[in-house]
Amino acid sequence: MKIGILGTGSVGRTLAARLVELGHDVVIGTRDVAATEAKSEEPFPAPLRSAPEAAAHAELVIKCHRRAGQRCRAPGCGRSAPGGQGADRYLEPARLLARVPAPARGLQ
Repeated sequence: MKIGILGTGSVGRTLAARLVELGHDVVIGTRDVAATEAKSEEPFPAPLRSAPEAAAHAELVIKCHRRAGQRCRAPGCGRSAPGGQGADRYLEPARLLARVPAPARGLQ
């Protein structure tokens, strides 16, 4: 599955690394690619692109930034996404876990 992760912090990097291990086509989105690469001491587990590029690439977008509870305002996010995809493509990590059945998470 093509997945875009918006956010370059520990949550975004961890999810990206695991999703890449599982064989998904992952792109990490950020506001400023050059600035993010300059600040980073470690390589990213997936290609780094602008947030709109990551959103346009993906069948599913996972928001992993400080304002994850707010609507993504980057061009190409939400209902105005390229190809007519709507906000239903956007998921926050807590909602992602809620959609995974308990036995698959190792819970009884």
